[in-house]
Formats: sequence, C-alpha cells, structure tokens
Amino acid sequence: MATITSTTTPNAAYPTSPTSVAICSFARPADTTAYAVGDVISDSTSTARCLVFDAGMSGEIMHAHVGYEETKTADLELWLFDAEPTNHLDNAALALVAADLPKIICRYSLRDSSKVTVGSGMDWREAFDANGGLVSHPRPFASATGKLYGLLVTRTVYTPASAKVFHVKLGLHKT
Repeated sequence: MATITSTTTPNAAYPTSPTSVAICSFARPADTTAYAVGDVISDSTSTARCLVFDAGMSGEIMHAHVGYEETKTADLELWLFDAEPTNHLDNAALALVAADLPKIICRYSLRDSSKVTVGSGMDWREAFDANGGLVSHPRPFASATGKLYGLLVTRTVYTPASAKVFHVKLGLHKT
C-alpha cells in the first residue's frame, strides 16, 4: 500500500490552541481520460494510493474542503478513514473491501452546487451533509498512527484537465 505524498507544507497548529488544518495536495496524472461515476481521483494510474493527513491521535473533524486548478462540473465525495484503507488507482472504481468498513469515519459530499470559482481556472468546494446543508457537526476520530486517510471519489461523469493539482483540507480540533 502507498500514500499520496502531499505537495503542500501543512499549516502549523496554533501554539495555544488544539485547532489545526491538515492538508494533502496532489497532482493528478497527465491525461484527460474521463472518470466514470464512482471512480477514485488520485495521483497515479499505476500505483494504488490514498490521501494521508497528519491529524493527531484523536479529535474531531470540523469541516472539509477541496480546491482544484480547474473549473469543472462534478460532484465529489471525500471518504475518511482512521486507518489506511485499501488503496485505489486513479480512474478506477471505488471498491472497498470488508476490512475497510470499520475504518470509515465519514463521507463528505463536495457537490458542484457548493462550488465557488475563485480564480481563473480554480474551484473551491465545501462539504455538505446528506440533507444538503453545510456540515456543521464535528466527526470524532481516533487514530493509532496520528494520521487520517482519505479517498477522493467522483459521483458524476467527469473529464479532467491534464495534471491539475487538488488541495484537500480538513479543519481539526485535536483532543
């Protein structure tokens, strides 16, 4: 198994506060192969990988965001785990195994309707809950490794731009 190495230096936690931001940034492959509904968005078509966030041993996930260097109509999901899940190749269907189920913390919906274009060819999305409202309740986690793991999945057919960078951020309150 392998994890995606973030291309971004994480923000340091506030010295007197348990609040922090965990980030994992990656460039997707240099191709424009369309994604099918349920495909994983990753940085490799040859090595199975997952996102990894430095989170601390326990706490609460307060919010999730994704920004990326293109303006596309796509509904995305972010699946978060407290231990490394079965990894998936870029542009391959999400197919969790039974051993992954107890590792799931939550699933965030990052819908096209939450998209804000923030620059020339850049989108920013916020996580929505199952009822269509902004996620406003924390999701507790406990991690034996101090890390959280994630898979970014598309829930619509999506034709990407080549080699564009994705930035996935989690707002955390560590306990």
